[in-house]
Amino acid sequence: MKMKNLFCNLKVWALTLSAACALAASADVTIWVYYDDDHTVFGNDGIGDAYVYAYANQGDQHGINNVDWPGTLLTHHAKIETKNWYWHTITGINSCHVIFNNGNGSEAPSLTAKEGDNYYYYTGSLYAINLTPMKEAVDAGKPYFIFEEPTWWRTQNAYTDNDPYFYAWLGSTNNGDWPGPIMQWIGGKKSDVNHNVYGAYTDFTPENMIFTRQWWENNEPKRYEYKVGSEGAGLSILNRGYYEFGVISDNKDENDYIMHVYNYYTDITFPKMVTATLAEIEANPRTDVVYTISDELTVANRINDVVYAKDNNGAAAQTAGSDEIDYNADIFHYSYDYSNWIALTGTDPSTVGEGFKLTGVTGVLTDATNFTLAVTDATRSGTGTYDKNNYTPCNFYGTQVSSRNGKTYFFAHPQVMEFARINYAVYKDNNIFEIPEKKGDVNYANLHGSFTADLNGYGSSFTKGNTYNFDAVIKAAASGNGAPRRVVSNGGYTVMVTGNVEMPDITTGVSEVSAAAQVAGVQYVDMAGRVSDRPFHGMNIVVTTMTDGSTRTTKVMK
Repeated sequence: MKMKNLFCNLKVWALTLSAACALAASADVTIWVYYDDDHTVFGNDGIGDAYVYAYANQGDQHGINNVDWPGTLLTHHAKIETKNWYWHTITGINSCHVIFNNGNGSEAPSLTAKEGDNYYYYTGSLYAINLTPMKEAVDAGKPYFIFEEPTWWRTQNAYTDNDPYFYAWLGSTNNGDWPGPIMQWIGGKKSDVNHNVYGAYTDFTPENMIFTRQWWENNEPKRYEYKVGSEGAGLSILNRGYYEFGVISDNKDENDYIMHVYNYYTDITFPKMVTATLAEIEANPRTDVVYTISDELTVANRINDVVYAKDNNGAAAQTAGSDEIDYNADIFHYSYDYSNWIALTGTDPSTVGEGFKLTGVTGVLTDATNFTLAVTDATRSGTGTYDKNNYTPCNFYGTQVSSRNGKTYFFAHPQVMEFARINYAVYKDNNIFEIPEKKGDVNYANLHGSFTADLNGYGSSFTKGNTYNFDAVIKAAASGNGAPRRVVSNGGYTVMVTGNVEMPDITTGVSEVSAAAQVAGVQYVDMAGRVSDRPFHGMNIVVTTMTDGSTRTTKVMK
């Protein structure tokens, strides 16, 4: 069941495309439109909402897919870097015309959209510009030039050829015979306002440019030129980005008959919808796309309105080598869920909590190291359970050779953003925890392990020198090197304490795992006295019987 109120108070803008990933085979048109941070185009500030109306041909009585005027309200949005992008997908078509409007009588001129991603800028005040040609030029490493004509440019003579020409050169290289090609109309305001916007690119980086307006007067050709370059305004041209010329903001005087020039180098990040597994996302995280996670996620916990969720064992399993001993499996009988993890922000605390399963989770990565997704859409698909993985400080150090017996002991590394249980951690002060010195089963092989903790408001729960178990979220330390999920040693992780702090009983007795005394059987006893060969949820007393008849008991939280 789709939950309409799954998300609230989003600070990123959402993108819920159906099948707009790069591998989509159907003919779909995806409309992307952004507005600047200092605009409030899509709010309730008097400008009104933004709709996109799509139609096939001029004179059609109905919109495409029978979506009549004013079209579809743009509601899905996501923030990519500094731009707030909205989007909408029209399925089953190769091309169409689109009109942006506020649903209340104000509309921009019609623009053309084609199969794939189409990018626009819409001010909400009769103004829409097609940015797709600019993206194509910028992606190809070419400079793109935008010219917004002032009112006097077009109205000086009522029967003139008013479209601008654009001539650019670098030495003997130019973009065509004088006066150059006519610039491409990419949008603007309605004709009665007389602000049209044009675009052009060059295959080279020019040093000089001339914008030309030509007309006839008394059967004589006339023209108005504005030169930009080393002999004009001294504009510095860069290889990537775009440059704007003309009247481009309300606080400039457009009636002084002077062509104002503004150098706006802006390398816009254009969003793209990508569908991928959580493992694929974390292997190559990007903050310039909108992800839809193809895995079903299970929510393990919600902490301070951040949801920590896992995929279904999508991470590579970590196992001991043939000459290694899996310490935690042999001594504490820990088993591991090898899943990838991600933190989700922007979800509704009343509808997304522990044990929920989610599909179609969509959003933008706001942290590509400690994987955090600003969620824009998802579907609740059911409920499930999660048993926390158990780690000791040795897991943060990694597989190591015992200084006591020379044997090699294997320890699985935690995953970044994993919600887990930390056991047998001695508080050493200054937010540092270490494995205890040899105490029975705990570190009988004199191993090493430590991590830095974010006490997260639980500082009063810890006393220097005492040993603790607690729940935590595993994060990559800022100083960590290498792929975050595989960072090892003390500086590789920051462990954020999240609660359930307790002081465990550390038993003494068995001091060696040897061929002469192997594990014969294990039983689990819960706090009610029930006995099972499988762990109960919560606190378990683990009774291990060895082949030599000896037994030992430990406490484990599952």
